[in-house]
Amino acid sequence: MTESKKFTHKGHEFEIRAVACDHGWKVQVLRAGKAESPAYNVSHGTATDFHTSGWGNAVDALMALAQEDIENDRLPELKKAIAAA
Repeated sequence: MTESKKFTHKGHEFEIRAVACDHGWKVQVLRAGKAESPAYNVSHGTATDFHTSGWGNAVDALMALAQEDIENDRLPELKKAIAAA
């Protein structure tokens, strides 16, 4: 199963794609079909716990966070942190 959402920021069109995997979900921001962000991941168990605790849909929350990271220009910091790890 795949979910996707498009948005525009600073004149660039982005797509947030959520893909169901064997062990959970992977959310990633794409621009022109190429990964623009690190992957955001949530396991099926954590997503279920998130929902049953009344916090909503974990995949939707990750997709919103991914979009906020682009819109608030947090991506350069994410890339630096990943490179340093």
